[in-house]
Parts: sequence; C-alpha cells; structure tokens
Amino acid sequence: MKYLLTLISLSILFVSCQTEKKETQTTASKETKIETKVKQDKNIDKFIGSYVSDGYEKRSEGTDWVAVIVSKWNDSTALIKVRSRTDKKKATCTFDAKASQKDSNTLAVNYEGRGILFRIAGSGLSVLGEYPDDESTLSFFCSGGASLSGTYAKLSAPLDRSQFASMSYNKMLMMKDMIFEITSTENDGENTLIIQPSGLKTDNKKLEHKYQGMISNAEIADLNADGYPEVFIYTVSPDKSKKSSIIAYSVNNGKSVSAISIPELKDNAEASKGYRGNDEFAVVELTLVQRFPVYEDNAGENAVPKKMRQLQYKLKDGEASRMLVVDKVVEFPINQ
Repeated sequence: MKYLLTLISLSILFVSCQTEKKETQTTASKETKIETKVKQDKNIDKFIGSYVSDGYEKRSEGTDWVAVIVSKWNDSTALIKVRSRTDKKKATCTFDAKASQKDSNTLAVNYEGRGILFRIAGSGLSVLGEYPDDESTLSFFCSGGASLSGTYAKLSAPLDRSQFASMSYNKMLMMKDMIFEITSTENDGENTLIIQPSGLKTDNKKLEHKYQGMISNAEIADLNADGYPEVFIYTVSPDKSKKSSIIAYSVNNGKSVSAISIPELKDNAEASKGYRGNDEFAVVELTLVQRFPVYEDNAGENAVPKKMRQLQYKLKDGEASRMLVVDKVVEFPINQ
C-alpha cells in the first residue's frame, strides 16, 4: 500500500514538473517574442524627414511657417531642429534637442524635467506635451504667443531653406537672473559658436568660437556649488568617429565669465586607453560625466566593444582659471 501511494505521489510530482516546465517555456517564448517585437518596432529611420506647418505652401506670398527637421544621431537617438522663416521677421519658433524613441511612433525629449513628444500621425508629425502640465513648455521656444504644439505635414521634396538663416543650433540656458543664448552659424563650411550672456553685473560681451562638426548639446550647471553657473557646450567631430569636445565657461561671482580649462583625454594614459570616439558628455548632479565604448588595442575597425568607460570630472580652482579634473574612472560591461 505504501509503495502504491509513493508511486502515485511521484507520478503527480512528475506531471506537475512537466506542466510547470511547459508553462515556463511558453512564458519565456512569449517574452522573447515581445522583446523581438519591441526591437522591430523601434526604428529611428521611420521618423527621419522634414515636417512643415500649413504656411509653408504659401511661403512665396509672405506667409509665416515652421519646420520640424528630424535626422538620425544613432540607432536609438534622433536630432530634432525646429526652424521658421527669418527673411521677413524674427524667427517664430526655434528649438534644438536630442530625442530618444519612446515607442514605435513616438520620440521623446526631456527639457528641464518637462516631456515633449514628437509623434507620427498618419503622414505627419504631432508635437505635444507628455503631460498636461508640459504643454506650456512648448510656448517657451516661440515668440508672439506661438507654440510648437500642432501637427506638421511631411515633405516628399527637399525642404526649402532659402527663407531661414544659416543657424545650425540654438538653445537658451538660464539660472537665476543669468541667461546664456547659445547659437551657431554655418558659412561656407565654417562653423561659429556664439555665446551671448545677459544678466551679469559687469561684462555681458558676446563670446565666439570656431569649431568643426556639429553641436550635440549645451547645458548649464553649478558644479562647484558656489551659487553661480557654468556653461558647457559639447561639439562632435564631422567624421564617423564622432569624437566629442567641450567649450566651457564659468561665472565669476555673478559679474563676468572666464573660460574653463579642459584636460586633453590623450594626456591621460589610463583614461584614454581603448578610446576611439563615439563619446558623450552630460552633467549629473555636481559632476560632468564622459562616457564612451572601449576597444581592445588590436581590435579591427568593425570590432564590437564589450565595455564602457565613464570618466567623472570635478570643477576645481586653478592658478589661472577653473579647470575640469578627472575625479574617477569606472568601467562596466555593455549589454549585448
């Protein structure tokens, strides 16, 4: 009798295990299919193009218009530029940002804690706030009561750029009563960065820099916690290596600005080993972070890096100027 009961118990246990195994396999299979579908749905290329407001069709008659230009940065990030005609009046709307893909039809930008969505709608693109409270942010980039909000039609022909200035970048940075307008212009392949401060007590003169490539972002922060901001502009080389550089200024007691000394990565043997570009900078709390993939010394051109390196910079007072100093170097594996 005991033998029979034991046999029945083992049979039930076996059936239960098999059922659980089958359910686990089914769940894993579903998760794999979902993951595969998510990867397939995420395709930056589908967003690429120029989208225009209604006035574009009547531009030859003097009608105002706005364009949203979406280009590819990498497989998961797009560059968004909003431009409007400047030949008749001051630009109605101007905006520059990097956008990540939120879902199959939506790009998302986080601007100072507010969400801005660029969503494919039929043959056009809708621009809206992620939440109701975010809608007001869309008016910040426009003048005369206008807003980025609305639907823009996708062009099948190249965008007519003859009516707006050769401004390749524009962003307004603010902290307390201090404002920095960051713009860049392109003339015959020569790029000029212009930093126009306002609100400083003594010196608000315009600052200019020549640079190659493009501006990827600009940020304002107070890294040394002295109550006054620093401004960081990140540029990217025009070649396929996409090596990043920094142009930075620090405010002196609210009166004027001075250039921040930037260390050369190549001068730091530990930090630069395996560096080939494709790096990005970002301010994280009181630290400036640089992150890039690391390659083996003899790795070929098409090698796939297996780890990332992160450099953390602190702002220090030097003898002649403030300077960025590498405070920490960390590495972590890349999830393949």
